[in-house]
Amino acid sequence: MSVINIGGCPPTSLESKSIVPRHRLLSLLNEGTKYPLTLCVASSGWGKGTLLTSWANHTDKHVSWLQVDESDNEVAMFYQKLASSLLAMLSKQDYQSDPPPGASSLDLAWTLEQVSHITGDHVLILNDYHLVSNPEVHEAVIALIRWAPPSLHLIISSESTPPFPLSSFRAHSQLFEISALDLAFTRGDLRLLLRENLIDLKETSVERLMDLTGGWPAALHLALLQIKRIDPEDRDDFVSNIGARDRRITEWLNDAIYDTLPSRIRTFMLDTCILNEFSAPLCDTVRSTDDSGEYIVWLKDRGLISPVDDQGTTFAYPKLLRAFLRDQFSRTSDLAHEKDLWQKAAAWYQKRGELLLAAEYHMASGDTTAGWLLLDRYHSHALESAPSISPQKTRLTWYREFLSWPDSVLAQEPDLCLSAAFSSYYSKDLDHIERPLRLAEQAFLARDDKPALGRAHAIRSLVYRYRGSADLAIDEGKHALDNLPTDLNWFRGSALLSQSFGFYLNGDAGSSAQCAAEARSEFVKAHDNRHAAIAETQHIEVLLLQGSLIEAEERSLALLELQSNALDAERRLARAILGFIAFERNHLNEAEVHFNTALYPSPNAQKGKYLPFAYIGLAEVAAARSDIDTSLMLLNEAEQYAAPRPERNWSAYIQGVKAKVLLEQGDHSEAAKVLYPQGSIVETPFQGTTSFMSFIIAQRTLLAFALEDANRQDIMNMAKRQLERSLVLFDANSAAIWCLSARALLGCIYFKLGQREQALRSIEYSLALAEKEQIVRSVIAAGDILKPLLELAVAQDVHPAYAQSLIHALECRPKRSKADTDEALPVLSEREVEILEMIARGSTTETISQQLYISVHTVRTHIRNTLQKLDAHSRVEAVENARERGILPR
Repeated sequence: MSVINIGGCPPTSLESKSIVPRHRLLSLLNEGTKYPLTLCVASSGWGKGTLLTSWANHTDKHVSWLQVDESDNEVAMFYQKLASSLLAMLSKQDYQSDPPPGASSLDLAWTLEQVSHITGDHVLILNDYHLVSNPEVHEAVIALIRWAPPSLHLIISSESTPPFPLSSFRAHSQLFEISALDLAFTRGDLRLLLRENLIDLKETSVERLMDLTGGWPAALHLALLQIKRIDPEDRDDFVSNIGARDRRITEWLNDAIYDTLPSRIRTFMLDTCILNEFSAPLCDTVRSTDDSGEYIVWLKDRGLISPVDDQGTTFAYPKLLRAFLRDQFSRTSDLAHEKDLWQKAAAWYQKRGELLLAAEYHMASGDTTAGWLLLDRYHSHALESAPSISPQKTRLTWYREFLSWPDSVLAQEPDLCLSAAFSSYYSKDLDHIERPLRLAEQAFLARDDKPALGRAHAIRSLVYRYRGSADLAIDEGKHALDNLPTDLNWFRGSALLSQSFGFYLNGDAGSSAQCAAEARSEFVKAHDNRHAAIAETQHIEVLLLQGSLIEAEERSLALLELQSNALDAERRLARAILGFIAFERNHLNEAEVHFNTALYPSPNAQKGKYLPFAYIGLAEVAAARSDIDTSLMLLNEAEQYAAPRPERNWSAYIQGVKAKVLLEQGDHSEAAKVLYPQGSIVETPFQGTTSFMSFIIAQRTLLAFALEDANRQDIMNMAKRQLERSLVLFDANSAAIWCLSARALLGCIYFKLGQREQALRSIEYSLALAEKEQIVRSVIAAGDILKPLLELAVAQDVHPAYAQSLIHALECRPKRSKADTDEALPVLSEREVEILEMIARGSTTETISQQLYISVHTVRTHIRNTLQKLDAHSRVEAVENARERGILPR
């Protein structure tokens, strides 16, 4: 590779000081070289120059860098620099002729003729092309794009879209485009940036930085400079308060962005910065004009606004930029103008029937009376047709202002109190929900308004469901159903969904399934497809508990067919459930694909119950392959994503899985430490789905100890006693999957004690359900002690074919020997070797993710695990160490 600099060197910009490798963007540029032109358009601070510099220094192509400046509007000056750049690509033998008489290399036609004969891959980069305004210069570049030979590729970096025939270029596959959205930092990029700078922040702080900056590289870099100056223990507090008033950020926004904009653009931005989100029609109304669409396109092209809807018609400013603009607006605008803008926005939303947003803008204008009247109109409809309320609409804070009034005033408005509680719940602002709910309930009781009281109980049941309070969710759901009329379908569905979740947490599969089915029916009547899908996934989870894998699979596949973007989380959860079904059937590769598909491509918002579920599933797959290190690492990932989700005891659930992983590897002592942190083995209490699993794991651990020490008959008797008692509860709650596991374990104990008839009866139950639903893992999890019992079942003609298939599954399980665990250098798994081979070939994390069809998170987990196993600090070192040890060929 060679780089020829014409008219300046590749820049070292503000964001170039970040040492994060942007492999995804480098891959985009590599892809772009398949087209005659790559156009990279974004405003200052998006890292265009940094990206091109990095790419130019790493590509194997010959690169000429032409740094554009304002002098290039002189045609002769530009032609000279352009010709010098192009002719520098030619070797002596490439020259086909001398300049014609009276001409020179400044003759563009002659230069293009010479360039048509170049050999090898050449790239010409025109940086800062927005400084060109001369039409003749544009025409010369257009001619170059159209007539350049296949061996020449042009990359143009600009803060504005050049006046090229882009539609024609697109139609003829001559154009590859990179926008500010492509250049924005992802959450993964930011986490890597923090890690490289030795900055440890909570996940909430990472989310806040992304929320404030929208991934704007320069803004993130400036924030990072400030964070570095703060003591480590105070950094999260600093991030929670960081904003556009920070001096460095304000100076950069003013000097690099605001002051460089045309005055008409600045005026537009100031007039529209009062809007949380905006579209061209809304801006036209607020500004009393009809040209807002042109301004929006201009700002979008430069990355100064981002779309917030799938159609790309509604936009928002990055929060840091908006805060800066609001500050500028307050300094330069009079109150009358500001109030006029607010009221025009309110009128626009009110005309469209979006009363909550109209109320918010009326209140912002100071017209609180109009705001309260709109809220009063809104709540009467909203609480009757709750599906119309979306999380997007309830991002408002109107209820906080409403709740600032004393109880004596709020008590006179119980319906508004209920509406405030409802908005508080959907904003997940639960600190503000108890007071309005209490006041509303008191008023509804006083006037004996049962339907309204039922709505209040339904909302409260949702709160308890979110907090994971099973019994309270069930009780509040019952109170709601006792008071709600049959036509309030949405609230009845919510109460039933809360009850289903509560019964599920308590392990009552039968009641949970019935409530989930009824909840789905109510939501369908209410035309709320999203909550109907939530109820359906709840029902599917219960079906797994009941051991009904075939029906769970059919329902999950049906969910995947739903196309609405609003159902993305439910589809991903259904995909994770399919992963667990495949895992239960011992189809490990299929399970891994399902779990990774649930995670990939990574969602913008890292939220959803499917996240911890999918990572737990991948951990189980890794453990089944005897890759315990990766399994435990994936469980740590699951804990990170489970931490902000309070609806169930994720910590206990994941600890139970950790014990299961350790036990399946023969480390029953370590499993016991997880299950019995107090240090002594005691009888295990069991109540609820999570503890059911831990209970089964505990009994397997007891059995392992008893088999290890023939003198510990007391431990085996304890396990036998607890399993016999558990079957009564499992049967009563229709928890068939745990019945299957418990009976398989109990059969092993009976067999060990010589009680063969009882052992056969126990295993017969397990085999009957297992054969019907094709269940494998929950049976063979008992371990090698199960094999003689299965052989007895074959001999006694008790489901002999399926028992034989389970024996085969037991024999084919990979086992980690004691020698393996004592090795100084752990053995790499097949997947780790596969990824290491791809790294050795130069593949990026994103490329590996796409080619192996696994999530980026999973690739990174494998890489971290590989680095640890190979005692390496970088990928290069890992590859070299692997070659030295013969893992990879030299």
